[in-house]
Amino acid sequence: MNCDPQRAFLAVAEEGVIVNGFPAKLELAAGLDDGQRLLALIDDAERALTQIDPERLAILLPEASGRGSSHARLAPRIIIETLVRTAAAKRTIPLEMMSRPRLRSKLGLPRKGSLDQYLDAAGDPIGSYWTAGRGLAALAALAAGRD
Repeated sequence: MNCDPQRAFLAVAEEGVIVNGFPAKLELAAGLDDGQRLLALIDDAERALTQIDPERLAILLPEASGRGSSHARLAPRIIIETLVRTAAAKRTIPLEMMSRPRLRSKLGLPRKGSLDQYLDAAGDPIGSYWTAGRGLAALAALAAGRD
């Protein structure tokens, strides 16, 4: 999984290959009050995790930099991550908060440059939202499958 401030992008890897046919993203619902939006996202995450039935979940942490790391910028992402983590905990799914250096190490990617430039390491784009953040979720899924 990879998050931005509005949504969580999901990708599923089976035997080292990204597969389609599962939810591509989770979003906070529009038109509800804040509390209801949070509960709805937990419900959506539980449904997605039930459908996917993963052995484990990897959440890709944001880029470590001072730029764009204010509370106002990171809080929405952290909220989404926490709600998905809650849904995973309710289903007792093992979870790894994966740093970008760890992902790079596991996949043998160069240390320099943005991870976005290495999306081809996940294979051909599958489904929607690949360059919006789902490709990074795919890299995290592949890295989680490597020990």
